[in-house]
Amino acid sequence: SSSSNNSNVWICTINTNQKALDKHDLVAANKALRAYTYTTEHEAREAVKANAPPRMVPWKSSPNCAICDCKFTLTKRACHCRNCGVCMCVPSSSSPTSSSGSTTG
Repeated sequence: SSSSNNSNVWICTINTNQKALDKHDLVAANKALRAYTYTTEHEAREAVKANAPPRMVPWKSSPNCAICDCKFTLTKRACHCRNCGVCMCVPSSSSPTSSSGSTTG
């Protein structure tokens, strides 16, 4: 008697270098690819959602804070939310209403 193994494997790739993709630098973008295997499609899709870095909103297209709508100036600096990619002022990035206290300037 023989037994068959009908298990499916889901493979997803995540590019961790959004700047390289924006610059169309395929060499750098390919170096940043990470591959992962999962046992279910749902698990693979959720992992991609959770682990793919957000697309950062360009500074030029966001002159105001996404949280409090203040205008960015030399003294009111902008930073990016690492969770969703929007531009926000530093005070809003550490407020309880922001979705994440994790930012990049």
